Amino acid sequence: MLSGIGPRWDLEQLGIPVISDLPGVGENLQDHIGVGGMQFHIDSPVSVVQPRMYVAKSFTQWITLGIGPLTMLGGLD
Repeated sequence: MLSGIGPRWDLEQLGIPVISDLPGVGENLQDHIGVGGMQFHIDSPVSVVQPRMYVAKSFTQWITLGIGPLTMLGGLD
C-alpha cells in the first residue's frame, strides 16, 4: 500500500498520500499451503521429464477442460 492504492482510512493513518481508495487491497492475503518446507526421502531415482504422449494428453486436458497437471505452476505440486 506504499503506492497509495488501498483503503483510504489505512493510508491516511500511515501518512501515505491516497492515489486510489480501494478497500479490498491488502485484505484476504493467504500463504500457499506448501509454505513450511515439507521434505521427502526418495529411495529410487525420479524424473520430472514426461513422455511426449503424456504431455500431449495433459495439454488436451488443460485446453479443453481446464484440468490436469498444466493447471499447476510448474506442472508439479
